[in-house]
Amino acid sequence: MIKTGSMGETDESCVKECVRAGSRFVFVSNDGKHIFKLKDQESAGKFAGRKVKVLGDLCAYGKELDKMKIAPVESVPPAMPASTK
Repeated sequence: MIKTGSMGETDESCVKECVRAGSRFVFVSNDGKHIFKLKDQESAGKFAGRKVKVLGDLCAYGKELDKMKIAPVESVPPAMPASTK
């Protein structure tokens, strides 16, 4: 709904408006091919519409994350480069 501005003009405002209207927070992979429900909705709300790294337990049926740790991408340290020796 960002294109029309009816649910907010930014990713964050759009997500928050959708949640206010009854939707739940989810995690969408970078490629957009995977969507996971998040058990901890309160923690997820702090990162609405932002790129994040999520660590957690994938429930047995594979579509919901539990016991999550969420960090904004900009605060995640980059991976160590492979040794060139």
